[in-house]
Amino acid sequence: MRRKSTALIRAEKSAQSARRRLAKFRDGKNPNLLTVGSVALGGALPALVVEGSDMIPNEVAQLPTEGLIGAGLLIFSHRFKGDTKKAVEGIGEGMIAVTAYKLTKKYSTGA
Repeated sequence: MRRKSTALIRAEKSAQSARRRLAKFRDGKNPNLLTVGSVALGGALPALVVEGSDMIPNEVAQLPTEGLIGAGLLIFSHRFKGDTKKAVEGIGEGMIAVTAYKLTKKYSTGA
């Protein structure tokens, strides 16, 4: 029997790896969708909850309220495991991203 070349061995390993990745993708559970969705929700919530309510102040000690809520969610997420933890972390990260945007905009305009 003739020995396989190293290039053929590499190609076979690459094909096996691609088959495994495709099988994982076909499993139906895409963790990136959960992450992207929860961060997008966290980015949208400040506009709906904080700015849309007269009961919640926009700032507490010169920090946007959504940043404080987001930090609280990140701390609170450590009580969970698995997908719930990822979802709560994503919402908190989205809210903190909105806070970072607001603070950057505030300090770049000199307000």
